This record gives sequence, C-alpha cells and structure tokens, in this order.
Amino acid sequence: KRLMTDSESNVFIFITGHSGAEFIKFQDFEEITSHDLADAFQQMYSQGRYHRVLWISDTCQAATLHNRFYSPEIIGIGSSGLKENSYSHHLDRQLGTAVIDRFTYYSLEYFEKVLNPGSKVTLDDFMKQFRPHDLH
Repeated sequence: KRLMTDSESNVFIFITGHSGAEFIKFQDFEEITSHDLADAFQQMYSQGRYHRVLWISDTCQAATLHNRFYSPEIIGIGSSGLKENSYSHHLDRQLGTAVIDRFTYYSLEYFEKVLNPGSKVTLDDFMKQFRPHDLH
C-alpha cells in the first residue's frame, strides 16, 4: 500500500515481529531484507515521498534491519543488535502467547506519557529512558 506523503512529510515507522540478521518475517511466510527496505526508502526519497523518516524496529537483531539504509534524513533505532534477542514483556494466558515485547511496551508507555502537540522531547530523551535491566 502506498503512503499518501510528499516531500514535507515526516514518516514514523515502528515495526515489530520475528527477524534475523538483516531480514524480517511476516506471518512466518514472507520476508523482507534490509536491502529491500533500503531500496524502498531510496525510491521514496527520489520521488519526494518524505522529508524525514524515523524507523524503529523491535525484533531479534533489530538494528541489522537498517544496516543498508543509504538515503538521507532517515534515523534507524533497533531494540537489539547483531546476534541479540528481543524479549517478551508478558503473555496472555487465554491466547497462550506473548502480546508485547519489552522494548515496545516501554516505548508505548513513554510515548503515552510525554507526547502531545506541544511536547519538546527529543530522540535522546527517548533513548535515555530505557533501563537495560528492563529490556533483558
């Protein structure tokens, strides 16, 4: 699906799921690689489809997903590095599965507390709020 964006649009992407080094899986059926993502962003940039992009991924080896980004004005943040895991926060006993990962849980908690139309929080503020013992 195509975003209806232009050269003045700031795009925020938060992706979570299952992945490995430089790929992410969708419903255990399809996968997209860091090269595919990088090329998609380059196409968006060349077509004037964004001003800035903030990419946040919460998966195992998440930071490897933005290893290949080469287009300007993209910031990539990953919950885990190469050969690192991302861990579940809690599970739903009725569903029998984890419903949210730790990085996503604490990100959402932070965003709900501080983000509003007049907020002046920075990415540095966001990153500093994580405590390593909460994520591992």
